[in-house]
Amino acid sequence: MLPIFYHQFKNFIMAPFSKISIIFFLILIFHIYVCIAQENNLERYKKCQRNFVCGDSLDVGYPFWGGHYSNGDKSRPEYCGLLNYRLDCLDGDVAQIEISGETYRVLEINTGTKVMNITNTAFVGYESYGACPFEYPIPNFHSADFKLAQDVDQLTLYSECVKIPDQLTFRFKCLIYGSPTRDAYFWFDMAPGVPPDFSSCNKTVKTPVMLTALRDLTTNPEILPAVIKQGFNVTYFNAESDIGIGLCLRCTSSGGTCGSNTTEKIPTWFCPDGSIRDACVDPPSVRSPAAKFKKLKKISLGVVGAFGAVGIMLSIPLIIYFLRKKHSSRDGLEAFFKTHGSLAPKRYSFKDVKKMTNSFKEKLGQGGYGSVFKGKLHDGRLVAVKVLFSNMKTKNAGLEFFNEIASISRTSHVNIVSLLGFCFDKRNKRALIYEFMPNGSLEKFIFGEKLATSEEDLVFGWETFYRVAIEIARGLEYLHRGCTTKILHFDIKPHNILLDKDFHAKISDFGLAKLCLEKESIISMSRARGTAGYIAPEVFNRNFGGISNKSDVYSYGMMILEMVGDRKNIDVQVGLEHLSQLYFPYQIYDRINLNQDLGLHGIMTDEREQAAKKMIIVGLWCIQTNPVTRPSMSKVLEMLEGSLETLEIPPKPFLSSPPRSLQPSTSSSTSAPSPPRSLQPSASSSTSAQSRTS
Repeated sequence: MLPIFYHQFKNFIMAPFSKISIIFFLILIFHIYVCIAQENNLERYKKCQRNFVCGDSLDVGYPFWGGHYSNGDKSRPEYCGLLNYRLDCLDGDVAQIEISGETYRVLEINTGTKVMNITNTAFVGYESYGACPFEYPIPNFHSADFKLAQDVDQLTLYSECVKIPDQLTFRFKCLIYGSPTRDAYFWFDMAPGVPPDFSSCNKTVKTPVMLTALRDLTTNPEILPAVIKQGFNVTYFNAESDIGIGLCLRCTSSGGTCGSNTTEKIPTWFCPDGSIRDACVDPPSVRSPAAKFKKLKKISLGVVGAFGAVGIMLSIPLIIYFLRKKHSSRDGLEAFFKTHGSLAPKRYSFKDVKKMTNSFKEKLGQGGYGSVFKGKLHDGRLVAVKVLFSNMKTKNAGLEFFNEIASISRTSHVNIVSLLGFCFDKRNKRALIYEFMPNGSLEKFIFGEKLATSEEDLVFGWETFYRVAIEIARGLEYLHRGCTTKILHFDIKPHNILLDKDFHAKISDFGLAKLCLEKESIISMSRARGTAGYIAPEVFNRNFGGISNKSDVYSYGMMILEMVGDRKNIDVQVGLEHLSQLYFPYQIYDRINLNQDLGLHGIMTDEREQAAKKMIIVGLWCIQTNPVTRPSMSKVLEMLEGSLETLEIPPKPFLSSPPRSLQPSTSSSTSAPSPPRSLQPSASSSTSAQSRTS
């Protein structure tokens, strides 16, 4: 009886310890595995801190990787970048990249705008011996990762033509296989006129070139070799790299480096503590990672046979948990970065910002969230630096800052201002670095305090205003349809339209913007956003309909009607008539509906009057109360660039306006009760109505 009781008692006592031993063994194996993995990741973290360097001009990091081709030294291993972003450095100063099976020489990479200047290696050097590029059959440029930039056009070269094209074409001479050839020709997609018939030409070569170079080439065909040698620009963000570079912002903002999983071909992130996370919360200064791993390994190996190590091993995860919990507490802005990180330009320290602005010497303006200063980058480019107020610690202020980065960094369009960099540090110092726009905002040309007293004093005129209206529409259409992610601006107004040195328009200030999925047509918002006088009715009152891209259309319509009204441009008396934001649309509607004199000031021509009428009609369509009635920005462009005679006058934009035709038309309707009224300028308006000149 006693032995039986003894064995039962021993089993009762030892059973828990056997379970603890098994748990201890599993924890020990796990920690040894973690230590080895963390040491490998720590080594990758160190290697991925190095940039790819080739010559004096190329110094880039993620998503690029590669090294010196001659000696096999990979200055950045494959796991430090994305699959199709490998660079090779030949002879220490010639960088190359392979795109869709073709090899290109990399001339420059702008990490701020995500633009790369390249040229096909088959063309490199041919100009030195006078040959033509017809000996190099280059396929058309196509790639899922790299897209031709907005400032690029396709140049096509033709030679050995049996029949000379009838129309005037661009001609040049060169050598083919060492022998002089007859006239060769070139043409490009954006060339004016109808393309000539080149069907009799036996040799054809296509290559992308810069638009600026094309202008010079049309007047001097002899510079063709130099034009091709100059290369062309491509942008390098797409669905895969957009996600990768966006997540990279989270990691680098917290002290990590970016890379990829070469097995699964997906982005990954290396932290200073040897872990892999999308955000590294432990600063390297807290503890040496190598020392921590070494100590952990010694403890793990030293207690293999000791039963008392169970308590130590169980305490280590608790210690690590509490340490990480302590260091993972961050303010709301850091959490916002972690949740909504996106493709972003270069990050600067506040010291860099202070240096580039010469200690904030030249102030350009001030808004609700900060001031704007003029600055200069180290390469000499002028910039506008928007410094947010340091005392703005509210959640909305943080959203304003991040929205600008999250929204504008996804764009690449000639009518969208470029964000070149940003500053964000733990001292609540925040700044955004934009390209400098020397002519300031459109607002000062509509509501300028210095009034013009004669036509000669005018800087802006109808031709310029009409072009600017089209450029803004193109920018908005790109935001709504052309981006990888649809962007709604929610603050379109003259103050947020900037003008470059040639008075071309660029949309700016994305602080109130909202990103939405392509499938989303109606979005939700917790609060109204925008500027009084430009906010669509549905934004502040959901009874008018759902919030969508049509809300931006409304703001655009109010803005171009203000451009037409020009309250303070010449005549103070005219300005006093239009003090009410909403009164002018009502008044101009009645005049254009009755085909009366529009009362615009300046010297009038038929072309200017037609441009003004198109802007008015489009503006009235855009400010319709019902969002469904408003046209899309694609339709707006079609209406502005189309014929005036095909435009129908919309319903009067009263909040209580009875419903009429729900969509604008750019062609005469055959099913309507009556055809649209002719909008040809009246005799009185063509002789006495006044308008602006350019």
